[in-house]
Amino acid sequence: MISFFMVLHILIAFLLILVILVQAGKGGGLASAFGGSGTSDAVFGGRQAATFLNKATSVLGAAFLLSAFGLALLSSYQTGPRSAVQEQLQSNPVPISAPAPVAQPAGSDIFQSGQESSTPAPAGTQGQTESQPQTPQK
Repeated sequence: MISFFMVLHILIAFLLILVILVQAGKGGGLASAFGGSGTSDAVFGGRQAATFLNKATSVLGAAFLLSAFGLALLSSYQTGPRSAVQEQLQSNPVPISAPAPVAQPAGSDIFQSGQESSTPAPAGTQGQTESQPQTPQK
């Protein structure tokens, strides 16, 4: 069904191209609007009688837009895999499992709770780091 509408859409597109290319030029277009040829009083050219080609352009343009919208709707309702990757994923589903728990090293509770450990520091070493030498107390 979608192939029929695709062929119809392509046919409408070719007809629209032919109808637009067959039409005669309007004699200035935007050039006359900005002072290129002062033959027209209107902004985008004078009002002309609607010919068959003008009407055909309007009808084919509307049909092209409607067929494009219809194809977009049809393709969104299409079931089944749309690519080789999706087809492979559907044929071989990967079981989803929980990640393995990570073992925490000793002393990592400082970082988790936001507090220092409950073991007191040895006497005379408060405020000192390991890189600083300890001075004997007198």
